[in-house]
Amino acid sequence: MPFPHRTNSDGTIDSICDQCFVTVATSNCESDLAHFEAAHSCDPARFDYFHHVDLTAKRPPAQDRDHQSAKTADPAINRR
Repeated sequence: MPFPHRTNSDGTIDSICDQCFVTVATSNCESDLAHFEAAHSCDPARFDYFHHVDLTAKRPPAQDRDHQSAKTADPAINRR
């Protein structure tokens, strides 16, 4: 299981599980993260949540229409 790494503004590095999206560990040295990554097991509830919810679903059409009508109601927006 790959663990993407994110560098924080303070120079520390986060290891993130790509299955349950938890921050597995934070360290000053990337090589220190491997131990924590090997020991990680996903919380079943978090895993189920992220794998049973469609995170890419589009908004309902009614909301899209509301957004469009609000956009056209403001003449300043239409001139852009």
